[in-house]
Amino acid sequence: MLFRSRLSIILFYLCGLMLQFISQSPSGESPIAALHRMSPGADAPEALPLEIRFLLAHGVPLDVLQMAASKAKRYDVTAEHVLLSEGKITQEFYYQALGKHIDVAHTGEEVKLSAQAQFPHSVLAGLCPAEDQHGAHLWLIAPHGRQIGDLILLTQQNRLPRAHLRLITPAQLQEQVMEARAKEIAEQAVRALGDHDRDWSARTPANRLQKLLLVIGGLILLAGSVLQGSFVTFLGACLGLCLLASSLLRLYALTSELEDAPFHPHTPLPEDRLPIYTILVPLYREASVVDALIRALDKIDYPAARLDIKLIVEEDDLDTWRALTKRHLPAKYQIIRAPPGQPRTKPRALNIALPLARGSLLTVYDAEDRPDPWQLRQAAALFASLPRRVACVQACLVIDNGADSWLARLFAIEYAALFDIFLPGLARLGLPLPLGGTSNHFRVEALRAVAGWDAWNVTEDIDLGLRMVRAGYRMVHLPSATDEEAPSTVSAWLRQRRRWLKGWIQTLVTHLRDPLRLHHELGLTSLLAVLALLPGGILGPLFGLAFGFVALEDALDGNLLTPQSWGEIIFSTIWVFTACAGLIAIVGPICLGMKRRGLAGDWAVLGLLPIYFLLQSFAAWMALFEWVRSPYSWAKTQHGLARTSRRQILNGKVAILIPQARRGFWSQPRADKKARSRS
Repeated sequence: MLFRSRLSIILFYLCGLMLQFISQSPSGESPIAALHRMSPGADAPEALPLEIRFLLAHGVPLDVLQMAASKAKRYDVTAEHVLLSEGKITQEFYYQALGKHIDVAHTGEEVKLSAQAQFPHSVLAGLCPAEDQHGAHLWLIAPHGRQIGDLILLTQQNRLPRAHLRLITPAQLQEQVMEARAKEIAEQAVRALGDHDRDWSARTPANRLQKLLLVIGGLILLAGSVLQGSFVTFLGACLGLCLLASSLLRLYALTSELEDAPFHPHTPLPEDRLPIYTILVPLYREASVVDALIRALDKIDYPAARLDIKLIVEEDDLDTWRALTKRHLPAKYQIIRAPPGQPRTKPRALNIALPLARGSLLTVYDAEDRPDPWQLRQAAALFASLPRRVACVQACLVIDNGADSWLARLFAIEYAALFDIFLPGLARLGLPLPLGGTSNHFRVEALRAVAGWDAWNVTEDIDLGLRMVRAGYRMVHLPSATDEEAPSTVSAWLRQRRRWLKGWIQTLVTHLRDPLRLHHELGLTSLLAVLALLPGGILGPLFGLAFGFVALEDALDGNLLTPQSWGEIIFSTIWVFTACAGLIAIVGPICLGMKRRGLAGDWAVLGLLPIYFLLQSFAAWMALFEWVRSPYSWAKTQHGLARTSRRQILNGKVAILIPQARRGFWSQPRADKKARSRS
């Protein structure tokens, strides 16, 4: 009790001093603003903002400080933030200089955080109670932003208890708080969604209704096999209806995308209106691609002072951590070491970083991603033009290493059909989108409103998109490309694909716990779209190929078109329509996607599609067995193995190919016709 009392007295003392000083300004303006108003001239050192003026005495050139002051005014941030974000100075240099200027010791001693240290509040506030080796009570302070100017003014008036303060960098404070609260951070990351809504988490087991429906479904199948005289015929008719619904949804999206609707470019936001943008990059065993990742992130055309890039590394992944720390990244990058815990999944790592996000907009990139340099500006402009209920924008994912193997080429074609045709079509129809695992941009307030990602779902993207729609939000498509690496070997492809399909099973089971609630939250149209998309995406790879061969055999024998019983009539009718619709639903998006993505030279590889579908069926059965045995295990995809690249180097710059001119936002460099034909 005595310890808490002393902490409270010191805290209220600090707050009181700050409030008293601020209140002395009769106009209500901040002390920093008042100081700027009283400055003698724009070119004089005294005109520099208070938070960087003292750096002149530590060897920082005047022109660098004036540049920081000018950019700070333009971006509505503090000047020291510009210097740190752009890497002009390091955090260690700045806070050591600040400590000397305000005569506050820069901690180099062992300190122990008190029980009142909280995550993320202590980190975001830059203030944390602690005690030294002798048990004396201290405050660790890592001031940032406008806190620094106020702190300097208080020390100039000798109104700050320096003996009880220890200065520390924000990165050091974050590391110490996360280390002290590692267990509760790890627990919160995996149970946040379950605490928010237990029925939304894949960790929650099947309920009584689902078990009852499973029993009823088994009885129906048994009765159908007896009544129709053929179990295969009845099951094939049910499967045909499911696949027909999936094909009709794809055709509906295709016809919507074929409409030649005019595209209205969104005007880019001016510099002073650009929001702070958080980028989350989860990394695990990615030391080999760290250099390429940082180069790609540095090429993003967005003010460094408005960027908040968080690189999330597992605590035991020392190789990736060393590869990042040896680069001495500027302060726009933050390295977050995720505390150990289970399940070790990508969404768990994202949940650990989400509370520390400073931006109002947020996007997720993978280690191998190479986003369009203009993508953040495009997304910010799109969000600014749309109502707040639009909570997510999905960019196009494009395979960069399609020339590595026939498997990578088919993967590139599959992505072209999905992200250039199917997803834009669904978005234009206002239907739920099956989000990609990367390059999806969110409003942070909406992301937090749905409790972030489900740490127990191995395809967190599909699940998150569906939860957002259920919560009343909408998603749209962003015509901007992110290049990424496809697995080029069969073993790597199977590992990735079985994880995806296992996640689809998890998502379907999770969201069908309460069908009536699902209908109430989605509405009839979106519900039908989800029921056509998810079951078809699971049952198709599981059974579609086998029953397709049965239907083909019946067609060759003549039995398909000359049914002998009512059961065969139903089976034949359904499968004829399914075959026709499915063929168009597969071939149509592929052809149009290849044309828009510039893959016209890969037509010959389409002859290997049956082998591709056979591998997908094998991966689906592996996913089903893995879902039963180890539903939360994460099959890691290894990156950095690509041997080729579709990107063209033009005039020393990377040119990102976009589908069509009507889909662009504003004028961008594009490859000429000859360069595109070589890609």
